Amino acid sequence: MLIWIKGCLNPQEMRDKILSFDSEWNQKLTDWLESCYSGDFMTGNKEKVTQETIIESKKSDYKDPTQTIPEAAPPLCTKGHDSKLVSDCKTCSNWKVWYEKFKQTVDDLLLKSNLHDCERDNKWGKCKARFPRAVFENTSIDKETGGINMKKSEPWLNTFTHLVTYLFRCNTDVTNLSSGTAIKAVVLYVSDYITKTTLKTHTIFDSIRSVFHKNSEMIGGTLPMKEKTRRLMTKVVNLLTAKMEMGAPMICMYLLDNPDHYTVIHRLMIHHRSMIHFCHPHNFLKCAYFFIN
Repeated sequence: MLIWIKGCLNPQEMRDKILSFDSEWNQKLTDWLESCYSGDFMTGNKEKVTQETIIESKKSDYKDPTQTIPEAAPPLCTKGHDSKLVSDCKTCSNWKVWYEKFKQTVDDLLLKSNLHDCERDNKWGKCKARFPRAVFENTSIDKETGGINMKKSEPWLNTFTHLVTYLFRCNTDVTNLSSGTAIKAVVLYVSDYITKTTLKTHTIFDSIRSVFHKNSEMIGGTLPMKEKTRRLMTKVVNLLTAKMEMGAPMICMYLLDNPDHYTVIHRLMIHHRSMIHFCHPHNFLKCAYFFIN
């Protein structure tokens, strides 16, 4: 999801504005960015969140947030009363209870989905996802380059938006495209992602064969047939996904027989080879009549 704010400055104008050392404008910019995305937990550091999540998960009424739908927020209070009277207001109390649960749920989701755990077992001994990330005590602006270093205290978390995490309930990565290089990188990534070529038929069959060959013991084991099928299907899908570099949502969409696009217009499917044969020069008049009607 790419959001471009209408009427905003372009990257070069933004850089010039930042390097003009307008402290008030820079402060408003950093405050706005901090309100848009973060790289920290909401209720504490990693150790505290981990301990609290372990305690909560042992309770009988605990539900894994990755397997539940988000709970809608209660209505906001419109009375405009003094903050000292918040405890006496039922609407404000309901909002406060929901927001505390919101923070705990977001931290639980971040711990399960966004926290990177890298083995770094490649020959370079480095993480391909560029973890751990640099940490900064406060948001600051590089006076030489105009780069913005966002406040971040968790090196193994990527940046995200709390509300997006709460709604999507999965791993998300949110950042601002503050330079022309970053914008070009995203455009290249999106273009490469949506133009991936399909696998050759022999590659698909070879992948399926390799899965059956590597899991021959499991196939001949004592597991129920339904469980064997589920595991084999999962391994085949995972292997094809890796080879096609296609996202899991796209694979699941085809497995569930969902459409790959939605439109109010229903178009007629025409097979190219049959159409060319039909529109042979000897059938020109017949072909013209077909398209007119």
